[in-house]
Amino acid sequence: MYNQSLKKILAPEIVLEVLKRKEIDDDIISATKVRQAIAEADLETIGKYVPKTTFDFIKMNLKDLLRRINNGN
Repeated sequence: MYNQSLKKILAPEIVLEVLKRKEIDDDIISATKVRQAIAEADLETIGKYVPKTTFDFIKMNLKDLLRRINNGN
């Protein structure tokens, strides 16, 4: 519905192209899954879903990210 609404709102000036979500092992990657993995400090899952540079950043800042999640920030 979101994409269909955008198509109507943006047309005709902007042509919306919906890209297929990236998958790994038939599992769709989503920000929700990454956030959940961060909340659970599940480095294996995080590493599966994000590029190495992002993984390195998350790993280096995991304590701060967990603190922020737990504080609702």
